[in-house]
Amino acid sequence: DTDIIMVDQHGTVTALKTGVATVRALTLHGAFYDECIITVSEFLIRFDSSTPYKVDRDNRLVIGVGVGTFATEIISALNVDGSAEILDQNGNKADGVVGTGMVLVLKNNNDDEIDRLLFSVKGDINGDGYLSAEDLYCLIEILENIGSYDTAYMKAADINGNGRVANGDMTALRAQLMYFSDNVQIKRTPPVINTTNINALLNTRIFNGEKVVVTLQLDGARGVYAVNGRLYFNKELLEYVRFIGQNWNDTVHMGDGFISFLSYDTGRNGSDRSSKTLLVLEFALKEGALGQQLLFEVADIIAVNGGVSNSLSKTQTLRTVQQRIEGDFNIKINNTKDFVFSKDIYDYKITVEHNVAVVDIEVEYPNGASVVISDTIIPENDKLSIRIIYIDTDSKSYNYYINVTREKEYIPSSNCFLKSLTVVGYELSPLFDRDIINYSVTVPFPVDILSLSFIPECDLSHIEVSDTTLEVGINIVTITCTAENGDIKVYTVSVIREESDSSEEELSDVSADTDTKNKKPFYIVMVIMPLLATAMIAFTLKRKYYKKQTDN
Repeated sequence: DTDIIMVDQHGTVTALKTGVATVRALTLHGAFYDECIITVSEFLIRFDSSTPYKVDRDNRLVIGVGVGTFATEIISALNVDGSAEILDQNGNKADGVVGTGMVLVLKNNNDDEIDRLLFSVKGDINGDGYLSAEDLYCLIEILENIGSYDTAYMKAADINGNGRVANGDMTALRAQLMYFSDNVQIKRTPPVINTTNINALLNTRIFNGEKVVVTLQLDGARGVYAVNGRLYFNKELLEYVRFIGQNWNDTVHMGDGFISFLSYDTGRNGSDRSSKTLLVLEFALKEGALGQQLLFEVADIIAVNGGVSNSLSKTQTLRTVQQRIEGDFNIKINNTKDFVFSKDIYDYKITVEHNVAVVDIEVEYPNGASVVISDTIIPENDKLSIRIIYIDTDSKSYNYYINVTREKEYIPSSNCFLKSLTVVGYELSPLFDRDIINYSVTVPFPVDILSLSFIPECDLSHIEVSDTTLEVGINIVTITCTAENGDIKVYTVSVIREESDSSEEELSDVSADTDTKNKKPFYIVMVIMPLLATAMIAFTLKRKYYKKQTDN
């Protein structure tokens, strides 16, 4: 095949004309060899010039692909002869979004592969096809030399496009996640999930001239370890003052009428509670806010849970700015039922529900008096002491303390394992182990119903067993263990019921007949002999009677 390709002494291959050539490499003595097939074609992967997609032949990559691009969009942009398909990282055909590490394959009309390129999607460092905080973790690993990332992923991590991956790319990626940079082309965001949502929590009533505290709370948060998004607000009515981070790594950026944020756990440890306080943001009311309606909208949210990124539905919170009503000093707490205020009592204990992030306190006081309230955000340890200082019109101060306990969240058990599983009278193969779900057992023909014995690890689990009636041959019996929280584990027992042995049945029938025949004389003797004995006794007695009558 030397008219198709040329191979020099260094192994460099040069194409001479179209065709298929075989290259064989041998050891010095020819004892071992290996070979490969090289196809030379005029029709390699190329795209229509009007599209942003480009081919990097040096690195054998497809570049210029925005995050959230569908495979069908790539295929339709090709300008090739032959058929093309996109394979995911596991070699399966992909028809969703295209991610870094996926493969574009071109075949000719004979179904021979003639070209193959990897995708490198800028910003998509984890290969799921989207941009989220999950890519931030991958970039951290690259910068700290953790893990192995090939050329396609390194190219995707070059966020600022300077040809190398460094700390500047971390800054650029953070900026992109907080929506004040456009280094990454974003066509689509991850799909929306409805089991998790985020809300902007405010006090029930907002009073003119007082600060406005907004708490961003994630509900359905169990397992989530990273969130980014934006909080929109009325910039003509509100002025951003500061943010108070919680126990994650938090960053905020002030935009035009919005505040973007990035909040994540550095160790990728998911939240262990269903309600998670992300950030606390403080605003000041501007002049003219009285009587106006404040609008807070949480949007553009992407949360990461278990390596999977999802968008969250946007939510809105409305409040009207009111004028404080003057009156006697009074404290009211709107999100608890066990608080009654008295000016003569200075210490209180209250309990709030497990999903309460901030204590909603309202105070009334007369004209000329003032009130100072300490932090009302409940920390992760579920304990908070609030200090309220009331200074009356005579400048005399009073200190009130409210000790808050947030109820512990009840977490349903996720244990859906069996503690034991046996087939009565027979041995499972393999021996039972909670982590092994497939078993087999063989039973003889007379066993037509399988008798099982099992115990769940958690008493709150629910067990369901499929039909245990056995036919001759293979039968599948399932034991489904459902945990309290709905998690399911299915254990499967493949039961082989043996066929009946006809020779044994015939032998059994013969034996039965023989036994019956042998027993007949015994039955006759047992029945007739007592009758004969009775007759003999009766005959003897009768003769004696007649003889006695004769003698008389």
